[in-house]
Amino acid sequence: MGAQVVSGIGFLGAGTIVVTRRNQIKGLTTAAGLWASAAVGLAIGIGLYEAAVIGGTVIFLVLSIIHRWDHQMRSHSKVVEIYFELSKEISLGDFMRKIRAMGLEIENIRTEYESSIQEGKHAYIMSLRSKVKLDHEELFKTIRDIPGVAYVEGL
Repeated sequence: MGAQVVSGIGFLGAGTIVVTRRNQIKGLTTAAGLWASAAVGLAIGIGLYEAAVIGGTVIFLVLSIIHRWDHQMRSHSKVVEIYFELSKEISLGDFMRKIRAMGLEIENIRTEYESSIQEGKHAYIMSLRSKVKLDHEELFKTIRDIPGVAYVEGL
């Protein structure tokens, strides 16, 4: 019985792991949580109630701590990857000069063609590096205030 649960939940968990259009891997924590929850369910099924309660509590605490830690690390790191769209009133070169004037180093830039064709805007993904840790929300707000920037989001 346990072998079927492990293989079935492994199959379901693998289905939650996806690679997004922007080459990000999402769903690993969800897959691990599904598998851990299945283990708690098996413990309940064979009568190990105390172990199931302890295991469920530990799983909840670990996932909560990891979520907070991940948010803190991502929102205050020196490197940030952004998706942004520029209207026709600003060129990419002008935008890059303004980013460099903010004390940021541009490490990588890619064009997103689908968005450019659909809306008449030019869409890009850019990796930025700072010498000090950044508050990403403040950075996004500053970039949104640049004339000609139609949209900005962190990846």
